Amino acid sequence: MKTSFNKKKFIFFPTSKIIKNLLIFITILVFLYLIYDELISKKQYREFLQEFSAKYNYQLEFYEINGIDRSDKIEIIKIVKKYFNQSIFLIPLMDISDQIHNLAWIKNANLSTNLQNKIIIEILEYEPIGLYFFNGQTFYFSKEGKIIDKFENIYDEKFIIFSGKYSLNYANELLNILYELDQSEFKNIK
Repeated sequence: MKTSFNKKKFIFFPTSKIIKNLLIFITILVFLYLIYDELISKKQYREFLQEFSAKYNYQLEFYEINGIDRSDKIEIIKIVKKYFNQSIFLIPLMDISDQIHNLAWIKNANLSTNLQNKIIIEILEYEPIGLYFFNGQTFYFSKEGKIIDKFENIYDEKFIIFSGKYSLNYANELLNILYELDQSEFKNIK
């Protein structure tokens, strides 16, 4: 009896088509690595911009801070001064904005440049509506219920002092009712 089997050829050496595709794939990988190294990591780009900025005076030298009333201006200046004499085009405005936003009293910070040598910082601060007594200390708080900063009696202000577990949740509503009544003796309420 004669049986016929399907015999398959086993190829130990790749064909020219496989070699060609492999070479194209390796070339693309090398090309992508070079693009990443040059453009994504931006080594040469940053160096070129820094040299250009130094040559034509496009470096951060001045700052302007607007909208500050209660915030510590010195802390904001410390954050900005880290970037002095750097190219105005390479200043990380979002990072600076985030650092400023983390300071006490700062609700929002908008930064812009004049694209030459100055950074302009617009500050929006929290507005305190009352005082919150907790663990033997008194703090300012905003209408959002956020504790802003420790109370220091340096401003001539009179706020109602709240204390208790859920008092911040309802403080804004109570204050709105009291201000609608417009009675000066309500200011002495704790």
